[in-house]
Amino acid sequence: MGFWLFFYSMIALLGLYGVFFNTKYQKQLYWTMLFLVWFIVSFRYMIGTDYLAYAEDVRTMYFSHFSDILDVNTELIPALVIYLIQSFGLGFQVYFIVFETLLIFFMYYGLKQLTQDNRIHILFFMFYCFTSNTGGMFFSTNGVRQSCAVSIVFLAICYLLKQERGKFLLFVALASLVHMSAWLALIIYPLRNCKLTAKKCYAAALVSLLISVSGLNIYALNYFFSHFDFYKNYSEAFLYFSQHLESGVGISTILYLICFLLVVYITKNYESDQIGILNFNGLKLCAMLYTCIFIICSVRFPESVAGSQGVGSIFHRLEVYFLYFYLLFVACAISSALKFKVLSLISTFMVAMVFYGGLISYNLKWLNDYRGDQISTNTNESAHNINYRFNFDILE
Repeated sequence: MGFWLFFYSMIALLGLYGVFFNTKYQKQLYWTMLFLVWFIVSFRYMIGTDYLAYAEDVRTMYFSHFSDILDVNTELIPALVIYLIQSFGLGFQVYFIVFETLLIFFMYYGLKQLTQDNRIHILFFMFYCFTSNTGGMFFSTNGVRQSCAVSIVFLAICYLLKQERGKFLLFVALASLVHMSAWLALIIYPLRNCKLTAKKCYAAALVSLLISVSGLNIYALNYFFSHFDFYKNYSEAFLYFSQHLESGVGISTILYLICFLLVVYITKNYESDQIGILNFNGLKLCAMLYTCIFIICSVRFPESVAGSQGVGSIFHRLEVYFLYFYLLFVACAISSALKFKVLSLISTFMVAMVFYGGLISYNLKWLNDYRGDQISTNTNESAHNINYRFNFDILE
């Protein structure tokens, strides 16, 4: 545990220094944080419950001709990456390196489209690293393809907020070649010019909460999984567990709702130029979509239903394409509060809450995601030391 905690602590310390001290090295600190996360996720070994599954795909997916990439049971870009890895005789670790590189690149470039404020960049990236929600850094060790698609969609929506609709559609299409569910991001298009007030945000959150508590969300989720095949690999499991679904929201959902409403209240009189970000109204709209869909997708299973936790996490892949905007929304509010020397207590509390959630995530989501009984039969390593090294074998 100490091995990974060292790297994780470095990210935290660099971020805190960059946020609370107005140093001229903020950009360098941000780049260092980006590199650390890229390095950890790219070269991790046996971290993530799907690690072995992806490694097996790279080893066993067979292509007799280049045209075969159109016939395999995955999207075009992942199939192309596997084809190239096999053609050049590279190891399966290259698969993780490629997708993490794409993820970091599109995230970095998307942020540059909206703001040049290095403090906001650092805050956002800290939240990305520490959140336990689907779409954060922890999820990228499992949902490799969808995490990459989320980053591409982030850039696409950034272009939409700049009124560059052609680029938006182009990058959503590109993201769909990485993970088909990226088309879900199109729901933002007809709402792009909606002007949000604090009252509208409160009303939307209340309606979402009522839908979840009343149980209407269960009917909506049943309809979605019955008519869309984005997650066809999970459909059978969902249909089995759907009879056990219960309405209601948990503590984490309430916390994220409170955080959103608090930020809406703090920033209700702010303009985009005061916050240092382009189209703050559009950012708020995306953050509201994330919050509302997150609430609606929050369901519970009885504790007696074995294996339900993994299936329950599938639902939160629906709002995942707006997570970055929620994190950026919070980052903007905290940065503005620190800049204007007001609400510092609230800002510090919000940062502390995210860090507390991150430390819990570190223990429960990342290191404990890997179980000893998942070790492949062809490895000689034990469950006690398998997490404590990197894999630099990029050649087969």
